[in-house]
Amino acid sequence: MAARDLPVRPSVTQYKKQAKKLLKRWKASDPQRTSRLADAQHAIAREYGFNTVEPGWLSDENAQANPRMVAALSGKTRDS
Repeated sequence: MAARDLPVRPSVTQYKKQAKKLLKRWKASDPQRTSRLADAQHAIAREYGFNTVEPGWLSDENAQANPRMVAALSGKTRDS
């Protein structure tokens, strides 16, 4: 499965909101589901091509996989 493209200005807050919505959808479709917010955050991160959302998720490995995220979060753009 190909990773989704990151928006021009990625927002960690927006990804957290996406994860909360995903968790609600999971629980609505299966009330017995035992998923946690961290599971939904992991699913969202994987959609964007990251392997994890643990501390250090902007590791060298992930930075190489998605340099736009690193540049956006550090305030750098391609035009700078």
